[in-house]
Amino acid sequence: MKKLFLLLSITILSLLPLSAQQNYGIKHSNPMPNLIRVVVANAELLNVNKSQMQEIMTWRKANKPTMKKMVQDVVREERALKESALSTGKDLQKTADSIIKNRANIISMKIACRANLQRILTPKQFEQLLTIYKSVL
Repeated sequence: MKKLFLLLSITILSLLPLSAQQNYGIKHSNPMPNLIRVVVANAELLNVNKSQMQEIMTWRKANKPTMKKMVQDVVREERALKESALSTGKDLQKTADSIIKNRANIISMKIACRANLQRILTPKQFEQLLTIYKSVL
């Protein structure tokens, strides 16, 4: 039963409202796992209580716009870098440096997100979360 629920949750996760370009950008710009999506989709399986979910959603609401902008910036800057490399060659290093900086910021924010989830969830819940995430790979 739990496996069926897990598979259903994973399916629902894949249907969340993200445009193809946003989904590509997230996967492309972010090598870290998107754990909050898994927690939200599997809250019942993880036995996440109301207080925990409130903390998670507060963090998500505060940080998601920044993350989304950084991902969009990486995708936009990589496109500009390629176009410049194939035309004028102007500002190649400046654009590359900006991409590297944005990627580093994305990773730092994901590390902070993971630490926050580890703080909010019990050790057992956190371990279950990682197991669920790994099962989707």
